[in-house]
Amino acid sequence: MIDVCQWRVSIGLWSYRCQAPSTNGKAVKSKLGILGEKTPKLMPVALPLSLFAFLLTLFFAPTLSNFYQVDLQYRATSGVTDLQSVLSSSFNFIYYLIVCLYILLLSGDIERNPGPMIDARPEISLLIKWLEPLVDWKPFGLCLVGMTEHEILKIEQEHVKIEDRKLALYLKWFSVNPMATWRDVIYALTGMNQNKLAQDIKNNLESDAASIKSSSLPSTLTKSDGDIEIIFFPKEDQTVQDTLDELQVNFSHIMREVKSAFRTKVNKNLQICIEMSNWIESYLHWEHGTLDSDLDHIFKKIYHNYDFIDCCLVVAMCNEFISDEKDLLDKLNTHSLKANAFCSSVPIIELKQKLRKVYGPYRRCLENMPLICIELQNPWNDVKINGLYILVKRLLPKEHRQSIMKYITIEEGSVVIKLDILNLSADSLIEYTEGKLQFMYLIGIFSLCINDYPVLQKNENMNFTFELALLEAVTAGNNEAVEFLLQLKIINIDHTNKEGQTALMLACERRHENIVHSLLSAGANVNIQDNKGWTALIVSSQYSGTSIIHVLLEADANVHLRTSGGSNSLMYASCNGNYEAVELLISKGADYECQRKDGMNAFMLACKKGHINIVELLLKNRVDPNVQRKDSWNAFMLACENGHTQIVEVLLKEPVDPNVQRKSGGNAFMLACQNGHTQIVELLLKEKIDPNVQKNNGWNAFMLACHNGHTQIVQLLLKEQVDPNVQMKDGATALMLACQNGHAQIVELLLKENVEPNVQRDDGVNAIMLACKMGHTQVVELLLKEQVNPDAQNRCGTTALMIASKNGYYEVVKLLLEWKADPNIKSLDGKTALSVAKTNKISVLIDAYLKEFNQKLQLQGDAASAMSEETMTSGYYTTESDISVTSALTAKKPERK
Repeated sequence: MIDVCQWRVSIGLWSYRCQAPSTNGKAVKSKLGILGEKTPKLMPVALPLSLFAFLLTLFFAPTLSNFYQVDLQYRATSGVTDLQSVLSSSFNFIYYLIVCLYILLLSGDIERNPGPMIDARPEISLLIKWLEPLVDWKPFGLCLVGMTEHEILKIEQEHVKIEDRKLALYLKWFSVNPMATWRDVIYALTGMNQNKLAQDIKNNLESDAASIKSSSLPSTLTKSDGDIEIIFFPKEDQTVQDTLDELQVNFSHIMREVKSAFRTKVNKNLQICIEMSNWIESYLHWEHGTLDSDLDHIFKKIYHNYDFIDCCLVVAMCNEFISDEKDLLDKLNTHSLKANAFCSSVPIIELKQKLRKVYGPYRRCLENMPLICIELQNPWNDVKINGLYILVKRLLPKEHRQSIMKYITIEEGSVVIKLDILNLSADSLIEYTEGKLQFMYLIGIFSLCINDYPVLQKNENMNFTFELALLEAVTAGNNEAVEFLLQLKIINIDHTNKEGQTALMLACERRHENIVHSLLSAGANVNIQDNKGWTALIVSSQYSGTSIIHVLLEADANVHLRTSGGSNSLMYASCNGNYEAVELLISKGADYECQRKDGMNAFMLACKKGHINIVELLLKNRVDPNVQRKDSWNAFMLACENGHTQIVEVLLKEPVDPNVQRKSGGNAFMLACQNGHTQIVELLLKEKIDPNVQKNNGWNAFMLACHNGHTQIVQLLLKEQVDPNVQMKDGATALMLACQNGHAQIVELLLKENVEPNVQRDDGVNAIMLACKMGHTQVVELLLKEQVNPDAQNRCGTTALMIASKNGYYEVVKLLLEWKADPNIKSLDGKTALSVAKTNKISVLIDAYLKEFNQKLQLQGDAASAMSEETMTSGYYTTESDISVTSALTAKKPERK
């Protein structure tokens, strides 16, 4: 069947395209495509076609005997054009078809959607708004088609406020008169002499239609001389509006039944009101005594705490007190499900225009109430309506949470929400919200003002996303923000940062157990790996306690996944000494013999860190204690190196070879001596370990102990008949190492053991040179007393005095001069102790020594020339006071032991 009306509309639209181009000559776009295009070829098409149809009409016209008249009208600036066609009852079919085509062509310029005409069905929101001045509502109701006096009286009994009575009247009228129109409203007003209000509604209808037309068409579109109006309503907008209206009407009917059911209940048992008051006060966190024991007062008081979308309070109250009303509860639950579905499917952006239209008429007497203005980051446009409920409830104290839809406004641009707050002072609200600054910023609020007082003022973040917000909230440990963002249900919970970390990993790393629970409950993937291969379980094994590990394992965390370095969760748990976690991971099948890329395993890590209980646990599970890393280290060496005596004792009872050497030649005994672990050294000596074993470079355990100053171990080894004169490949000895590091006690011990102090390395360096280089005055003095030659030279010709002077050790230089070190000796490159002196003080000391010596020498004359060459070149023994030439020349060197 052909839809003639739609055909006429299509012709009208085609005709409009021919006649109504845009002012700039370009295509004009709308939601349905291009409305007009300036194409000269299309403009003359209508005239030839009309002329052709007219000629055919005359040619085929039959004799007219019986006729009827067809009136067609179309809106135009020039008025109404009537087209009459007289047709015979025995008309020719072809003639009739041509006439119809001609009529349709001429009548095609019609309005597709003229907006809210006088014969259209009224909208609830407009009735509430435009009939707000109406006070005498009962006569008006009686003038409405379909309404009876009985219905009017019933509405009056069930409602107290005039606004509620008027709303109930409108809803009832729609239910009894599905064909209700604005014309009925105007007739009713005229019938009760409300002529001004009736005229206002007519004007509103005209202006509203004009505004709809202007908003539907692009601003660049101009009408042709015929002033043709083409209006398009987006289908999705109309769907949202229809759903809102349906929910509103349905809930009003349900609430009428609810109140009636409660009234019946109260009439049978007055105690119900007291129970209701106590229950509501507890449910809404109100102070005791807030409600009276009167049913009307109760419903009046809770009016602001529910609406036809958020009806949780009503549902809970009905389930508590009128659970026997099965049919009513079914209706209420069905409505609640539809409301929830609506909230979960419609984004906030679609409500920007609808909310003001639907809920605006409810907002009365709000001048003295705090107004909270919230600016949200742009992604909030896509959040569903239930996100608004969650948001506002988070921003208000429990005892002051209210219906949101009745008092909310959403403005254009970025998401700006304005909400009038009831029963709460601005100061109290400011104080409460100031305690939520971090929460608000994390969830995407960049500005929040209360009565123009800026509680939060930040710049809008154009890079804001809810995924990044979740990561920030987790990092900050803000559990409230995390739970809120998860409740929005629009987040990719497994979104990663630049390092590949998910929110779950960050929560595990920071030990936020509550957040871990929240993320897992929301479906976070527990086995995602970051850029380095870490998983939430591995992170928890490194940073968290057993409780989080247990939660992750319950969520099927994979214990076999490994990092890019080859570590698994068991290794980190072993390294950190988490016995319960190790036990738990082993019970879940974790591989305790698994090795990293460097060969390290969980057992080695436990031995290295000294976790005896984990070592014993792994040994009970028959781990191999002799496994070596790629550099040939094993668990026994790591325990000895780090001084874990108990573990060494445990391992010595296992089939472990304490003499195993690394590739460098080092062994466990050397590591214990090197680090001063005396107890372990004693244990190993009892095991008859060879203390004289040397590494590939010549170092042995005794040298390592001397080098690091472990006097007690040096004494132990000397008792074991260790050779203290053993040299490394470069000629260095234990004495040199002790002197270099300033270990005076060990130097003294070695000198008592008759160690040769004048031994030189391959490069000519000896013990006193090393002590002078590091400024160890006490060690230098010990060596000088042992008849060490202070004038010995290395391969470069450098002496100990030169070395001390060059490095700025004044006391050492002074000591050497006292022991007659020769300042005139030159190195191979011609330098002396004076020329290399680091500080002016040392230069003055050496220079004064030389000048005084030369001056006194000159005065002695023949006595100086008679002295031996050895005496002249051996230096001048200086003292703190002035010295005479005679005493200087005849002074003996200090006696050496």
